[in-house]
Amino acid sequence: VTVTADDGNGGIDEVTFQLTVNDAPTLNDFVLLGQEGIWIKAGATVNNGDIGANIAASGPFLDSGVETSIGNNVLITDSSSSVFGDSVHLKTGSQVRDVYYNALSGSGTVIGNQFSPLNLPLLNFPSVPSFTPGAVDVSVPVNATQTISAGDYNDLIVSHDATLTFTGGIYNFNSWDIRQDANLYFEAPTEIRIAGKLGADARVEIVPATGSDIDSSDIKIIVTGINGANGNLGGNPKSAEFGGNTIIEANIYVPNGTLWLKDNITAIGAFLGKWVIAGQDNNISHDTAF
Repeated sequence: VTVTADDGNGGIDEVTFQLTVNDAPTLNDFVLLGQEGIWIKAGATVNNGDIGANIAASGPFLDSGVETSIGNNVLITDSSSSVFGDSVHLKTGSQVRDVYYNALSGSGTVIGNQFSPLNLPLLNFPSVPSFTPGAVDVSVPVNATQTISAGDYNDLIVSHDATLTFTGGIYNFNSWDIRQDANLYFEAPTEIRIAGKLGADARVEIVPATGSDIDSSDIKIIVTGINGANGNLGGNPKSAEFGGNTIIEANIYVPNGTLWLKDNITAIGAFLGKWVIAGQDNNISHDTAF
């Protein structure tokens, strides 16, 4: 922008200003978004999509006393990825693209631009549909294979090395208990609603069925339970926990507690929660359903 004005001596002065205008982020920009906080642990890679914490929280915090904590050697370098937080901490060896903040600390590298101040909240989180679980439990024995149609159910247990296939539609549950090496496959667009907690052990697969012609944006899992018994940040078990070396191709939303993706997880989708933890050496890509 160039402004011209009479200099008072019969001449003209020109002053040029460079203005940078940034669009407000939208929900579908984010691959990882915590309402109160997000913590990406050491060695993780975020391939695309935005990362952030939605509000200026009063604490307690997940890590380093900040809403957005980026761990050692974390890489968030794609041109489509920005980091947002009231306070952002970048640990040693981390590299991020653009950063939007009110307070920035740490020795990590910003390879893009820095923008401050940041108006909060960033956006409105999705509404949660009203639903009621059913009364019938679903249990898949060890090494067994089972298929389940849309409907209302109570507790789901998938034993180790078992396979459960969802035919598509809306499913309401009270809780999920997914044991190690279990496989959950989806044949058509699916929305899972869980009133309590979701616990998945190590080496689980939650992915579209082979030949289904759907992707992670067609699978949505909503978990409305709280951490532990009281909903505090430190409460255990967390609202939704996924064990190490798991593969997730789905969108997961945990509005009332912690979404914890443990170490060495490969995840494609979008991952939202009151608090979000991405574990060490996670590899995360953006494919949103929101």
